[in-house]
This record gives sequence, C-alpha cells and structure tokens, in this order.
Amino acid sequence: MSNLPRSPQSRRHASRAFGALLTGTIAFAGPLGCADTPPDVGVDDAEIIGGFPAKHARFDAVGALGVPMGDGSWFPFCTASLITPTAVITAEHCVLGSTDGVSFLIGFDAHTPKRAVSVLGASAETSVFGGFVGLGSDVAIVHLAEPVTDITPLALGNLDDSLLGKRLIAMGYGVQNNVGTAGTRFMGSETYNGTGGNFLDYLYGDLEGFRPVYPTLADWVKQYWPTPEALHAAADLLDEYEAHFGGRRGDAQDCYGDSGGPIMRSVNGTWTTYGVVSGGISSQNLICDAGGVFSTFGPATRTFIERELACPMIPELGKCDGDTVIRCATPEEGGYRPLSTDCSDLGLTCGFDEAGEIACVEEGATFELSCAGSCGGMVVSPVDGSTCYCDELCTDFGDCCGDYAEVCTAEPPAPLTQSSAPVRR
Repeated sequence: MSNLPRSPQSRRHASRAFGALLTGTIAFAGPLGCADTPPDVGVDDAEIIGGFPAKHARFDAVGALGVPMGDGSWFPFCTASLITPTAVITAEHCVLGSTDGVSFLIGFDAHTPKRAVSVLGASAETSVFGGFVGLGSDVAIVHLAEPVTDITPLALGNLDDSLLGKRLIAMGYGVQNNVGTAGTRFMGSETYNGTGGNFLDYLYGDLEGFRPVYPTLADWVKQYWPTPEALHAAADLLDEYEAHFGGRRGDAQDCYGDSGGPIMRSVNGTWTTYGVVSGGISSQNLICDAGGVFSTFGPATRTFIERELACPMIPELGKCDGDTVIRCATPEEGGYRPLSTDCSDLGLTCGFDEAGEIACVEEGATFELSCAGSCGGMVVSPVDGSTCYCDELCTDFGDCCGDYAEVCTAEPPAPLTQSSAPVRR
C-alpha cells in the first residue's frame, strides 16, 4: 500500500497489504456511478478545477514522505503537508513502524526534490478507534530535523455544512492512472459529500442503489468484502473524524501514494486543509475509484495536534531520557509544555513504577509493555524505545506484547483493528 516497508517492524505491516507499492499523482477520471449534476464550486477554488500538475512553488507546503534510493533519487511513499516550520501532517498509516531514513521531500518532483528535510520522528492520534481504515483518527504529526522557514505552512480548518456539495482541492504524489504513473505533485477538485454517514449512500442512495455497482468493483474489494452488504456495512464513517470526497462527475480521484495528502481550499488567501487522505476502494475500471475517505480534524484530533506541537514526541505517559523523566504539562497545569526532572538528583533513575507510570524509580525496576488500548497497533516503550505489537500478525512474527491474548483476543473481545487494511492509500 502507500506506506513503504522501511524496517523489519514496518515490513510486518506491509506483508498483508493490497497490491504493489505505488507512488505518483492523483488519478483524474470520472468514477463509476457519477452524479449527473455537477456540484457548486466556491470562488476560492474555481481556477484550479479539472486537475493539473502543481508545479508552482506556492504549493510547496505540500510535499512527500520518502526514502533515498541510493542513486541520488528518492522513493516517495506518502504525501504530507507543512503546518509549522518543524512539523508536517499526514496519515497515521504512513508512519506505522520506523521512520528511520525518511525525509520530507519538497518540490514538484518527489523523485528529484528541491530539498529533502530529515525526519526526527512521528506521533499519531490513538484515542479514537474503528472507522473505515480501522485506525480511528488516521492522522499523524511528523517532526522535522530542521525548520523550513521559506514556505508558508497550511492552516487547519473544520468542515461544516456550508461546504457540502462544494469542490475542495486534493493534492498529492500518488498514482495517476492504471499503469502507475507516479511521483509528481498533482492537484484536482473533489466534491465534499459529508462527514460521518455511509459514503456509499452518498454516491448511490442506499444499499439497493449500490447493488448494481458491486459486481463492477475490483476483485480484491470483493475478496475482502464478499457481499454488497459487507462492504455497505463497512462504509459507515466515524462522526467528526471521517469524511467522504469525490465520486461525482468531473471529480479528481485520490489514490495510492496520496495517503496523508490534504483536502483544502483558499480562505482569505491562506491555504487551509480540512483533512488527510486515508483510504478507498477500486473498480475494474480504475485502480482507485468512487472517491476517497479522508480523516478530518475532530475534537480528539485537534487536542492531539495541539499537544504534539507543544510537546513533540512526548507520549501521554511521558518518557525517559536517561535518568530524566520528561512529560507534557496538562491544560490544568497552565497549558501544554515539556516538563522534566533529573531523577539522579534523588539517587534514582527514570522508569515505570508499580502502577505503570513513568516516574523516578530504583535502578533495575521493570515493567512489561501492555496491549491495553493498543489492539491493532504498536506499543513503544517510553523508557528504552523497545517495541511490541498487538495485532493478529504478532503471533507469526513473535513480537507480541505479553498480554496480547488476554487483552486483544479475550471474551468478550476487545476492539482489534487490522494493522494492514487494504483500503489504505
């Protein structure tokens, strides 16, 4: 899928992903079941409807995440957007596993970017569960090793009913066509159909309207959802956290490699993004079809972003830096900001206490990482950076947290989200 296997940890997630790793631009072709009446178009985005290569430097806040190929070129695997001089926003599934060697690639051609800015690390919103791609709020913040001060970051916006039926601008480096043309930044418009609700109902009215379309879908879609009813049930989106764009006559089509890319419009001259590409389906006509599901900036996501920008890569539990305990102050403590205590001043070290909280503890104190709250994902130790997984593949790879069976496969079962859902882009 769209996130490139970059390490043994991330390869395990890609092992059951659909299809080949593809990069490139947004696909522009009318999907099956297009509406006959074109939607209204806002003045701010009217000049760029129809789709074209986004070569101008004014679009450089939208770049790619990629890795070097060793010959001077780069392999872009996801799209990301600058939101501060030192942070970009993307999809959570783009940063599962290690970000070692990953850079933010700036410029029209991600294979030969104008600039590559190294990535320090990434954090994802993990408190919201479920949804079409199984990650809840499929949003992550990637931190850069050096500031980008010559590009204006995107602003973050909230979708509301005033935008329903209007076209916003999608931009990314994903697949452009069925032969995999890829790697350059494209932009095009997609109709905002709604947040929450059932995205198939937006396009086809209801289950009965969708039934004639189901046989035209790609084989992998029908294998994963073997009946129209199964796919229709899976198409229910999370209120406040997932929206559907596209699938109408004249719309652009986001695709593999566009993951993490913005859906945006110009507001008083400022590019404003309302979400990131998360996933979708394919048909026998197009490798990606019927529009796309975008992760939006619901309340928990907004809180995550605010906290992450103030306290970069500090987990909610806190973390250890040698003997020093580091955590993020809460709003009740005067607002998000890093706090630290050197435990060595007390003759102690940083670690987990008996309650499983980061604290100053006696040397040699141990605590096992837990799958609680992390079924379907990865847990990173705030103490030493070690990892374990809490999904259905961990028994095959031997990298489970110790309580995986008790927490994630218990009766009644806890929510267990697939780590490599084939709908991700």
